[in-house]
Amino acid sequence: MKNNSIIKLLKVKTIMAIVCTLVFILCYSCKSQAQVSTAIDSSKLRLSYNSKTAVLDSGKRQTEFHGKWINYMDETNTWKEIDPLFVKTTKGFEMNEAPFKVLAPFYADEPAVFNNNNRYDVFTNEIIYDKPLEQTIQALGTAHVAGITETGDLGWGKAQYVVYPDAYPEIHADLIYWVHQGTAPRLRKFIRFKQKLFENTDFQFRVIYSDEVETLNNGENVTVTLKGINSKRGSGWDNFYIWDSKGGWAERKPIRFDFEKQILASTNNVTTDPNEYILTKHIEAEYFKTAVLPVFT
Repeated sequence: MKNNSIIKLLKVKTIMAIVCTLVFILCYSCKSQAQVSTAIDSSKLRLSYNSKTAVLDSGKRQTEFHGKWINYMDETNTWKEIDPLFVKTTKGFEMNEAPFKVLAPFYADEPAVFNNNNRYDVFTNEIIYDKPLEQTIQALGTAHVAGITETGDLGWGKAQYVVYPDAYPEIHADLIYWVHQGTAPRLRKFIRFKQKLFENTDFQFRVIYSDEVETLNNGENVTVTLKGINSKRGSGWDNFYIWDSKGGWAERKPIRFDFEKQILASTNNVTTDPNEYILTKHIEAEYFKTAVLPVFT
């Protein structure tokens, strides 16, 4: 999950952003490994989403530039270091130190909350003043299993995440919420299969947005934007893949998926939120014949 600026970073403008960033880093490195300039007042140091500056004992400054987000802008328009770790609170498992906020539930069958409150557009270098766009994500068909924080390797090295062991008890599969700090941070929702599937199975998530949105499904990704508003707010769904523990993410395979708006039901007095969608992942048993467990999607 990600906000509209992050979507651009990962899709529409990814190549341009990465090229520009790498060119800047290379030019910077030509001068020195870590640029040092004249002494300045540390209170006047300026950070950005991909840099950090330290004041040396000599009073000079040393700045590092990175090819990914390492900072986020808080409500006071101050750059803070991203910390993707979940902390258990009275509300659930919270992650508040990123360009968005996540509240993972205490139990697998309860909704998680993704709050898109990013305050900075990395392409226009402007502060975003639009109100946050919030969405809830509920894994359907899961048991009432308590979540725990766990540290392990989901395919990108050591990471901390929230896992609901055997959230799908009939097939011995876990539900996982993880904030992945890649080129741009994002919320990932994984199902971890600990045994092989022997029949094709659909997995569904109920998604409800705080405001009316428009969606664009190109068959590979889904882009979500606020409807009828010239806003920088939005979110998206992508990375519809399956992979095993042998080939990892590098050998991932695409899966079929649907992202459909729910139709209001009035005949049986069932109330459906007008901003509700159902995400369905279609997982085929054929993949598991040669897969090495655990398998992820």
